[in-house]
Amino acid sequence: MSGEKNKLILIIDDDPMMSRLFQVAISNADMDVILAPNADKGFEKLRKEKPDLLVLDLLLPGKNGIEILEEMRSDESIKNIPVIIFSSLDKDEYIDKLKELNIVDFVIKSDIHPRQLVEKIQQYFSKNE
Repeated sequence: MSGEKNKLILIIDDDPMMSRLFQVAISNADMDVILAPNADKGFEKLRKEKPDLLVLDLLLPGKNGIEILEEMRSDESIKNIPVIIFSSLDKDEYIDKLKELNIVDFVIKSDIHPRQLVEKIQQYFSKNE
């Protein structure tokens, strides 16, 4: 054991089955995962837990993912947390705005297997450490 602590991943998604599926896959890759079903709970966990990476859905009840990103980027305590967008929406419609908000990647939920999301997360960490 190297004594290194596991990376902490926060998933903000209102689909409990999808969240759980990806939580299990990420946990199996020796990362810790916390879930939030909406923006309010997500912000609470972002500020309290300071995760190493956020996986964020765009379609959420209340604030949408872009609003969450905008608010994150203007909050000194959480603005540098990397974000992977994880959504059912077509990225072409949002990609310019999302690039402005400095996302790491955009993943279409229906096009990705949980293992592939884990690989994207691991690639991000291996490039940025």
